[in-house]
Amino acid sequence: MLSSPSGYQDLIDKYGLGLWVRAPDISLDATGNLAMTTDGNIQFGSVASDALHQLVINWRLNAPVMRMLFDANTDLRSRKDEFEDCTTVVIASGQRIASRAQDLSAYDKAQGEKHSARLGQWTLAGSLMIAAASLLGKFKSEAGASDGEWSKAQLLCGDVSIGQAIVSAANFFRHRDEYVKARYAGTVGTRQRNNTAVLLSALSLADEQDLFGDQSPSERLALLLGGEQFDEFEGAVLRYANAVAEKAETRSAGSV
Repeated sequence: MLSSPSGYQDLIDKYGLGLWVRAPDISLDATGNLAMTTDGNIQFGSVASDALHQLVINWRLNAPVMRMLFDANTDLRSRKDEFEDCTTVVIASGQRIASRAQDLSAYDKAQGEKHSARLGQWTLAGSLMIAAASLLGKFKSEAGASDGEWSKAQLLCGDVSIGQAIVSAANFFRHRDEYVKARYAGTVGTRQRNNTAVLLSALSLADEQDLFGDQSPSERLALLLGGEQFDEFEGAVLRYANAVAEKAETRSAGSV
């Protein structure tokens, strides 16, 4: 069951989204008319503060589904040993699996549940990253943030920002099959290499093969940012967006 969306002001207060607090007023354009955003909404405050305002609105409405994805992934991960145990058939004296139909049927069922859970973890975490990347991408565009501002706020390991890592994880999930085929054929492109490099750095992984294991890059990143709690993940992402908006705001103010 979906949870209720958090209150708009509750998110601002909970995660200290200070840029919006400082600039809540309606803005006017150079002609004295109401300033409008690129998608036709009234602009509140500066371009950067309004982008953060819109992100909080969109995030709070999407958060119940994202929380469900996060929590379901956490639940499957916590049951990993249970699924592993179900596939272990103990036969006295180390004999092979009994040939009785009921034994084989039970083993096949357990194997199916194990692999279904593994794919479920990939899908749940990947879908979470796609949702977060979509919201952050819209925010970056609306804030007019430069690539430098996007990549230098809230750094993870290897000088990779949270936004870069989330977008790379979402892309990896979307195109995993293409990555596998390209690696096998020896035709990995520059964009694919750059994407995997971001993930290896952000997740402190030494070998690209680790990106294709039981635990997906999306799940690793969700754990890194949020541990076992969606609120921790949410806070990390929104505080990152606030830092990006502040950088864009500072640059914009200095250029006036």
